[in-house]
Amino acid sequence: MTDDFDLIVRRSARHDISLNARAAPTQQHASAVRLAASASRGGFVDVDVMDFSGGGVGMLSMVFFPRKTCLRLIVKGLREGEPDLLDAVVRVQRVVMSDRRPAYIIGTSFESPSQAAQAQVDALLARLDGEVQGI
Repeated sequence: MTDDFDLIVRRSARHDISLNARAAPTQQHASAVRLAASASRGGFVDVDVMDFSGGGVGMLSMVFFPRKTCLRLIVKGLREGEPDLLDAVVRVQRVVMSDRRPAYIIGTSFESPSQAAQAQVDALLARLDGEVQGI
């Protein structure tokens, strides 16, 4: 018997949250994943971020996004006029239909975050860890 297992181990703490966000396929995947005009506003769909970690984001979406799709995810500021908390590219790793609405629970990982996106991730994690006030 072999001791090799293909286990996925979470490398960072996950924070359960509820934040408004919007997502859209990146230019790389825009031709493969087209959103109906009725489902999107300016090419983006509204999603709810349910959990956040240094490795990725879990979200609830009324729109299905296939696995491996890269999305631009923008997490809105907490109050009107505040800057966005996050603007990063994520890759869909898992999709599960949550109920018959339909709604989808989508698990993503950060896809080669830019320095600016990584700084936003770190800042949001600091807020969630209680190091900084605001969430």
